[in-house]
Amino acid sequence: MNRLVFLFLCMFFSQALFAQSTIVKGRVVDEEGRPMEGVKIEVFGSQSVVSNSKGVFSISTVHEIQDITLNAYKLDFKLLDWGYDKSVNRLKVMMIPTPVEVNGKLVDAKGIPVSNAKVKVKGLKFDKWVTTSNNGYFKIKLPHGSDVNKITGFFVDDEIIEKTAFKLDSDKREVIIRSSRVVQQVAKVVPKKKPEPVVEEPTVDEDGFDIESKSTLIVVVYDDDVSPADSIQVKVDEKMYFTDENGEFIVKADSVTNSAFEINEHDIIKKVYDFEDNYMFIHIKDSNQAAQDELELEYEENFYVVFNTLEAEKQILEQKGRDLRKEINKIVEKLDRESTNVDKVSKLESYLHRLEESLVENEVAYQDAQYKTHQMLEKMKTQINVAEGEIEEITQEKEMLDKQLVFMVIISIFSIVLFVIFYRISAKVRRQKEELEVVNESLKETRNELMKAQDDMLAVRDIGQKFTSTLNFEDHMITLQESVAILLDASIFGIGVYNDNESRIEFRGFVDDEGERPYFFENLDDASSLAAWSFNNETELIINDLPNEYFLYVPEGSIDFSKNNLPTSVIFIPLTINREPLGVLTVQSHKKNAYMDINVTNLKSLASYAAIALSNYNSYVELKSKNQSITDSMRYAKTIQESLLPAQSELKSQFKDIFTLFSSKEIVSGDFYWSTVHKDENGKERKFLAAVDCTGHGVPGAFMSMIGNTLLNEIINVKGITNTVEILNNLNEGVKRILKQEQMINDDGMDICLCVIDEEESNTKVTFTGAKRPLFYYSSRKGKIDLIQGDVKSIGSMHRSNKEFTMHELLLHPGDMIYLTSDGFTDQHNINKEKIGRNRLVSLLEEYAELSADDQLKNLQKFLDTHMKGVEQRDDITILGVRV
Repeated sequence: MNRLVFLFLCMFFSQALFAQSTIVKGRVVDEEGRPMEGVKIEVFGSQSVVSNSKGVFSISTVHEIQDITLNAYKLDFKLLDWGYDKSVNRLKVMMIPTPVEVNGKLVDAKGIPVSNAKVKVKGLKFDKWVTTSNNGYFKIKLPHGSDVNKITGFFVDDEIIEKTAFKLDSDKREVIIRSSRVVQQVAKVVPKKKPEPVVEEPTVDEDGFDIESKSTLIVVVYDDDVSPADSIQVKVDEKMYFTDENGEFIVKADSVTNSAFEINEHDIIKKVYDFEDNYMFIHIKDSNQAAQDELELEYEENFYVVFNTLEAEKQILEQKGRDLRKEINKIVEKLDRESTNVDKVSKLESYLHRLEESLVENEVAYQDAQYKTHQMLEKMKTQINVAEGEIEEITQEKEMLDKQLVFMVIISIFSIVLFVIFYRISAKVRRQKEELEVVNESLKETRNELMKAQDDMLAVRDIGQKFTSTLNFEDHMITLQESVAILLDASIFGIGVYNDNESRIEFRGFVDDEGERPYFFENLDDASSLAAWSFNNETELIINDLPNEYFLYVPEGSIDFSKNNLPTSVIFIPLTINREPLGVLTVQSHKKNAYMDINVTNLKSLASYAAIALSNYNSYVELKSKNQSITDSMRYAKTIQESLLPAQSELKSQFKDIFTLFSSKEIVSGDFYWSTVHKDENGKERKFLAAVDCTGHGVPGAFMSMIGNTLLNEIINVKGITNTVEILNNLNEGVKRILKQEQMINDDGMDICLCVIDEEESNTKVTFTGAKRPLFYYSSRKGKIDLIQGDVKSIGSMHRSNKEFTMHELLLHPGDMIYLTSDGFTDQHNINKEKIGRNRLVSLLEEYAELSADDQLKNLQKFLDTHMKGVEQRDDITILGVRV
């Protein structure tokens, strides 16, 4: 119904607005009557418009056309005048070209303005000099249409300024010229004050124009149709002037008096003075001109008469030319016949010369008539095009008015029909409106409820994710309480965990008005406990008036309401997963009737997340306990493993300068180092030292290290075997026997670097045998590290090569070093996945070898820490360094 009323009112208001405003079309032309595109037309009280390619524009105004103020703008053009033809409702605007102005500044080589200098443009057809002001400024007015980008330079007095010495902004039409001259700074002399001259009042004509401000005045005369009035005789203060083809003539300004101008058989309609360019524009009208339609007819007839006159003149001139050529031919023939008669020849030649001059004059007159005919035809074409355009516009406007009239008739009929229908259905629509308003209110309430339910669901999901995202929710109870408070009043909030062993509900991090409470619990057999009632009955408990409803669930008098801060509304929800009881969730409020059904529904959804979180918490506690137990066992195993390794004090007593770099990847290690001192049958001490890398690391590697340690002690200290090859052969057999590698698929084993050190009077002999591990040694005399490769086979491997182990002997001098290593150091990578490698290890050992063993250990450890910063240790690491 409202739409019908709105449509009805819009129709009548649009008719009223249409009747009040006036749409007027117009055309913009130049001096020669050619249409101008892109001219911005501004009318006071209306929006600005721009003329199209035909020079046409349309404006809408509520003012009378005679009263409007119109302005027109286009670059390098200005408004000359405009007129309005009421008979056809048309505006005609005429623009004239203006000079292209370039503003400039002249400075010398030091940037000081140059005054009173003559400046002229180079590269354009402009030969006028301008003079700079006291501040070096000047203004050059170029002919209309000049392209400032074609300026190639400037003349400054006798100096030529090339492109490198001036900066031209073609958009702003501004230029700065830097002359090579240097202005001599002269101290200013303050002249004596002279009496001010008496300034005479300038001569002003009847229209208020100062006509004596410049030396010359360019006068442009236009007809009533805003076209140039050529060949018009103008009288200016008793002097006669004729306008040229552009309707222009020049007069000295000082000869113009207030009597101004007189034009025979024409009335002066308006005079416009351009102060800036010293132009006077005069609009004239034929004093005998009749109505507009008669004028147009006469104008067309004049075209016809002038055209016929020119054609007749051309024919006469053409005939005269033919006659002159015949006469010239005759004279030429006579000259040939009378060539001996000097007197006659002279007269004939003189007559021939006059004939030739007449012929030239005749040809010039003919060309002039031909040019005027062409100009007349062009002018006729322009007028025809303009007329056709105006006829087309009038036809289009008539068609538009006809369509508007038909549209308004249809709208009027349709409006009457609508108005009748409006009265017939208004009562029915009113009733439907009232019913729709009721339905709309209901839908709004439903929509709000749905949006609230959706928001609650999202909030429940977010809170649930907070519950399940933390394993130890006890540390986040306040955060959880704040999140639950978004859904409902949760000033008191807690989660009770079921303790099966103690048969009770334990509350940790319970939140109330004062913050988190200390740990407390409620026994499941406590008849006064609401939490126990909800847990035991496996159902939610909702009380909105605790003082008056509690006795429905617990014995009357079992709750002491004399205590402060007791809640008034409470909810308890049991937490279960797969019917396994886990605990209870509770929210409580000091307000009466604080909870509604939607709150209970949201809280039950939240309880599902809480049950999952509680289950995760129980698993977390159990895993944490088991992990602690395993870690404790591992630490005890490490203590046992370390007790099997040689003590540092023992190593220091055996070797005068030794270091051990030993770092396990896990708590226990798969690497170990071993040493002993054995006396031969002659009582001579032989020192044994080994670095062993067992298969794997952590617990498996630790077990292998214990096997290797036990077997080495048995082979050397019990069996007394001291040959390094036999030691490794026995170690290999022992590992295979203990691991039962002949009966079981088992490829565990170890790599070893074994040395026997025999100290002599001046030298030290080192015997070495290696299983996949090399021996590095440093010669203090050579100052470099060398190495002896071990055999390419491991201890205890199922794929053992048939090749026997090899014994190597070295003779070292005092101060030399030997190094026994596992592969953990060289295989360690950094954050860029780059390993240390054997070459880098060799360079480090060469760099540190002359240092004490303790300093070598510090430097190696520092390098290792820097290299593996940000990454985990890859393997167990062992390096032994001994100075002989």
